[in-house]
Amino acid sequence: MQLKHVKNVANEARIGLDGKTITLYPDAFTNKTELIKTIAHERTHAFQVDVFGKPTSSSMLREFEEGAKAAEHTWMDYLKLKQEGKNAQRLGKTNTRIKRRF
Repeated sequence: MQLKHVKNVANEARIGLDGKTITLYPDAFTNKTELIKTIAHERTHAFQVDVFGKPTSSSMLREFEEGAKAAEHTWMDYLKLKQEGKNAQRLGKTNTRIKRRF
């Protein structure tokens, strides 16, 4: 897989790489979902290091890992909602809002 494809997937998932370097191993390329989860996970680690510095203890490392795992789920939830919105638009459905007069 080429770097431009990885960048396209990250952009599509709205995971900003912001010039960061992340290392991806072959298992990240199993499918598009795994690639998105891996990019989100590793991007979270880059953010954590920028904000808190490198982990200095095993408990801090565990916290970093828990946060990165949560980011995977958050991005997948976001993409699912985004896809549901596209499907609704394609079917001509729109959100209805109730208007109240005061």
